[in-house]
Amino acid sequence: MPASDPPQSLFCFHMLAADKVAFPEHFPSFLYEKALPDPLQCAHLKQFGQIQPVPVLQSAADRYQLLGAYGLFTAIKAAGGREVLCQILPRSLPPSQRFPLQALLNLQALQVSPVLRACLLQEARLSLSEEDTLALLPLMGEKGQPYVLRELLSLLELSPAALLALHKGGLTRKASRRLVDFSWEEQELLVHLITTYQIGGSKQQNLIEMLGELRKRHQKPIQAWIGRDLTEEEGHVGRENAPQHLHKLMQSLQEQCFPSLMQAEKDFHAFVRKTHLPAGASLAHSPSFENPGLELCLEFPDTETFLLHWEAIRNAYCPGRGAAPQD
Repeated sequence: MPASDPPQSLFCFHMLAADKVAFPEHFPSFLYEKALPDPLQCAHLKQFGQIQPVPVLQSAADRYQLLGAYGLFTAIKAAGGREVLCQILPRSLPPSQRFPLQALLNLQALQVSPVLRACLLQEARLSLSEEDTLALLPLMGEKGQPYVLRELLSLLELSPAALLALHKGGLTRKASRRLVDFSWEEQELLVHLITTYQIGGSKQQNLIEMLGELRKRHQKPIQAWIGRDLTEEEGHVGRENAPQHLHKLMQSLQEQCFPSLMQAEKDFHAFVRKTHLPAGASLAHSPSFENPGLELCLEFPDTETFLLHWEAIRNAYCPGRGAAPQD
């Protein structure tokens, strides 16, 4: 057998009793055990049975540790399955082979969930050198850089609620990095707020940044700014009025976090209303009012209309510049 071929022991498949298979010791199993099984996956199991093996590592004489397919395993157990078809990796498999193989066996789930990537890296670094641990990152679609490793491992400091939201996609990775600075109680409140109002993308980051700034400035927990909103409005936020509630909350935080900027914004809108701009015209200020300049935008339906008005506009703005352009 050529040296590059995998050993035959990697192709060892057996039906194992489900109670002999368990999550790794430090794995956040609540990501799967407390979540409802995927209904589509359950339907496929009922119709076709288990068609994909669950990768496991033999951890003792009669005990096995899950290496992937966590959702499939919990779905089988939820469906009442007593036996699980497993691909068994031997205890003799060196870590330098085991962890890259585990990454490949669990590749689809790893690419979706940064929490799973962090869990695998946390376990791998206990047995591998930093160089070999970094080599796992490209297998997961990450840059093989130390800062990426540190960033992913720091995610495991999040509260269980934040980890679950990040794993399920309700919390963005960029926003979750900023959550690490908050207490677990504050993280859970923020995650509850984000999921209640279905806040996505950059708004998550803006919300966390503003609350972090207010907390730092006033030395008060974030409950001082959002606790009342949740207490009074939870249960009354439907799909129709959630955007209005969110807009009101974000505007309130912006006014408290950036009072001068918000006042300048209000004064500018009042000024624009007084100008009585015609249809097709708009006035904009510089970003964050960093300078007093204004930008006037005029819309024309076609080039003929533009040329009709251009000479008057140019003479009003820059008199004495010459004749208007010709066709």
